[in-house]
Amino acid sequence: MDALRHARPDRPRMLERPVGAVARPVVDVLYIAWAVMVARSSA
Repeated sequence: MDALRHARPDRPRMLERPVGAVARPVVDVLYIAWAVMVARSSA
């Protein structure tokens, strides 16, 4: 959540802007969900 606190709209990189800072944890949650599905399907 540190990225959300430091995000500003005037930053040059997308990941440093508010949209990118929100996208990172969303992608992390999706990755974890995918990993759980893969683990369950192989067990």
